[in-house]
Amino acid sequence: MSTAAPGDLRTRLDTLIRHTPMGSRVADIGAGDGQLALALARRGAPLVIATELHDGAYSRLVHRLGGDGRVACRQGDGLACLGQDEVDVAVVAGMGEYTIGRIVSSGLVRAARLQRLVLQPMARTAYLRRLLSRIELPLTGEDLAWEGGRFYQVLIVEPGRPALSWDPERSPLGPALSHRQDEGARAWRREVKKVWRERLALTPEAKRQVLARMLAQVESLDPP
Repeated sequence: MSTAAPGDLRTRLDTLIRHTPMGSRVADIGAGDGQLALALARRGAPLVIATELHDGAYSRLVHRLGGDGRVACRQGDGLACLGQDEVDVAVVAGMGEYTIGRIVSSGLVRAARLQRLVLQPMARTAYLRRLLSRIELPLTGEDLAWEGGRFYQVLIVEPGRPALSWDPERSPLGPALSHRQDEGARAWRREVKKVWRERLALTPEAKRQVLARMLAQVESLDPP
C-alpha cells in the first residue's frame, strides 16, 4: 500500500503505476491532468493513450501533453476511442463508481480482450464488485492507497483469469481487503467501522439489520 505524505504525487499515482505491468501498452481513461499517463510514458511504456470525454477537459489535456510524443491524446467516451487490441491495460481512476461501472460495461467487448483493468473509484466499491461479477469480468486483486488523509481502494481485473472467491455476506469489504492483515488494511477497516457505526445510528429501522450484520462481520476480522 502506498503511504506517502498527502500532496506527494507518489501516492495514488504510485499504486496505479505499480499495478500496471512494465512493458504494457496502456490507456489512461479520463486522464485529467495527464500525470499518470506521463509517468507511465517516462517509465518506458511502448504506447500510452490518454483520453478525455468533454471538450474543455480534452483541450487542457492536449495543452499539457500534446507536445510530448510519448503520449497520444484522444477525445472519446470510455473505451470506445481505443482500437481493438490496441492496448494491454486500461486504467480508469479518479471517478465515481457508477461512472467507472458504465465505462466498463458499455465497453465490455474491448474490456474483455484486455490483459488487465485497474479501477480506482473515488468512493464506494461495492457496486463495482457486484457489477464485475454480473458481467463476468474477474476481480483478481485489491489494494489501498492513502492520500490527502483518506484511503482509496484499487480493484484489479484480469479477463481470462480466475476471480477471487467472494461472499459479500462474509467479506463485505471485498475478497482481499476484508482479510489483509498489514497495518494499512487494519487502519482502513477501523475507519470503515467508525463510519458504519455513525451511519447505523441514523439509519431507518428497515435497513438497520443489514448494516448491523455487515458491521458485525467487519468487527470479527479485527477483534480487540
